[in-house]
Amino acid sequence: MKLSLNCGVMILAKNSRVGTNGNTYYNLAILQDSEAGTISCSKEVFESVDPMKPYGLQFSYNDQYKSLSVSGVLLSNEKESVSNSDLKTPDKK
Repeated sequence: MKLSLNCGVMILAKNSRVGTNGNTYYNLAILQDSEAGTISCSKEVFESVDPMKPYGLQFSYNDQYKSLSVSGVLLSNEKESVSNSDLKTPDKK
């Protein structure tokens, strides 16, 4: 089962790295209220955000893999609650 939620955060930094298997992994350092941390995201999300700016993000939890990641970026930078219809979801290729 996959669960999703929308949340406003500040993007602090972006990081990408190449794993030993040759795959590239993308992470965002985020701040929400007084809590900070890093979270994985897709290449499309990574390329569509800039550091030190607020964004509304869609987060997805996959209980099969016990993983939480960023799955979409809101069209606006509002930190208010939003509906799924407001989301800009990266095109899958």
